[in-house]
Amino acid sequence: MTFFSSSPTGIEMETRTPLVNNLLNITNKDTVYKVISNSLMKLLYEKTEDELKPLLAVPQIPLIAADSYFIHYSIAPMLRLSNPDEVMNSVLDFQRSYMTSERYAKLRAITALDDEMSKVYAFTLTYAILEELLKKLDTTDEIRSLLNQLSQLSQQVQQALQGGLQGGQGGADQQQLDQLTQQAQQITQQLLEKSGIKDDDIKEMVKKASKKAERTTENVSELRRLAGGKEAGKEAGTLEFLADLAKDILQQKVDVEIIELAGKIAESLPKFVKLKKTRSKHGEEIAGYRLTKNIEKALPRELALPDEIFYYKLASNGFLSREMQTVEEGAYYVLIDKSGSMSGEKTVWARAVALALLKLAREKKRRYFLRFFDYTAHELLDDRDSEKLLKHILEIEANGGTSIDIALKTALEDLARYKLSELTNTVIIITDGEDNVKTPPDDFKQANAVLVSVMISGRNYDLERISRESGGEYLQATLDADGALRLVKAVK
Repeated sequence: MTFFSSSPTGIEMETRTPLVNNLLNITNKDTVYKVISNSLMKLLYEKTEDELKPLLAVPQIPLIAADSYFIHYSIAPMLRLSNPDEVMNSVLDFQRSYMTSERYAKLRAITALDDEMSKVYAFTLTYAILEELLKKLDTTDEIRSLLNQLSQLSQQVQQALQGGLQGGQGGADQQQLDQLTQQAQQITQQLLEKSGIKDDDIKEMVKKASKKAERTTENVSELRRLAGGKEAGKEAGTLEFLADLAKDILQQKVDVEIIELAGKIAESLPKFVKLKKTRSKHGEEIAGYRLTKNIEKALPRELALPDEIFYYKLASNGFLSREMQTVEEGAYYVLIDKSGSMSGEKTVWARAVALALLKLAREKKRRYFLRFFDYTAHELLDDRDSEKLLKHILEIEANGGTSIDIALKTALEDLARYKLSELTNTVIIITDGEDNVKTPPDDFKQANAVLVSVMISGRNYDLERISRESGGEYLQATLDADGALRLVKAVK
């Protein structure tokens, strides 16, 4: 372990065999292993609550975190036959059975050669192990004293990581590091012994944590896919955001039904979508070639022809020229009712549909806007800040009244403000409200938009009329994947 940067506390320690990780083809002596281990520990220190932080000084924790990363990232990870450290050997017993399971094979479809998802799994597994370990520890004064000692070591670890320690370079000398690691091993052993935690208990803790990490990683991967796949992970800070999502899912702050239903809807989306395009002098794509007598529009190679051919073309049919086209797809603008009556399965379905429409918008090369509304229209969210967009979809609570008119007028104002009225736009409103709606259908035509209204229970005759007259549709929702797919078919 190569994290500690301050000097030993002076406590006399017995000499112990240096810790080794459980993999054969990449070990904790390798630079790349140290880099991954350090980055995972830095992430854990940033995201872990104070009550768990002392346990991050347990010297086996960085090895468990980094091993889990390489087990899921690598093409052919190889395990040791045994580990001299009792804690690591218990983890090894679990890893050996886990790596022959269908669960592992299924998860590797997500994590193999994917740095981001492998780190999300390693972070989630380690965090869940810390939670399980804390539950097992006794609450005696002696245990609290040992945790305080670990807490001091934990602070030294954190300081080293914040100071930019990478791969064991730039921090304390190796002798100091070895002494501090030995001290942490002794404290850890006492914690386990005095709390009556045996090898089988450690294996069971890792097993429970692993199941939580699998489900969480699958959900985070699904969210990333809906938000744009691996391309969505190129922004700075994305891993930290995904770690926050993973932590929220672990702590049940996020309703995973939203993610799972959105995934089912997305699976049934058309694999290929037709983009509306028109020919344009200044388009973004080549539509084909045509003849022109305007020399300025001719291809460069036409101007380099021999004089006799050049003048012949000029006097006859003209020169070869590119014909351009532009995509006329504008925006999907989604309005979701968050009033109190939308709580429960209604809001789960509506937000799952919002996630699926985000994926469709990317495939159709459309902008994507979202506003939640109750008695007023709330903050405008769009695909340029996908992290903020996802956070609101997953965490907003249903409460308040309903004003459909305000929501529709705000949407039309936004389309005009973003200069999208010359393109094809679709406004989708999902509500169970039955209040009067006075927004004229002609306002949608002026914005080059159609209104697709989705009514969850009840009926709104004003919305039905406005939707039909704007060229859109009015749908009665069924709160399942089939109902969502009918909506997608109406807007695609």
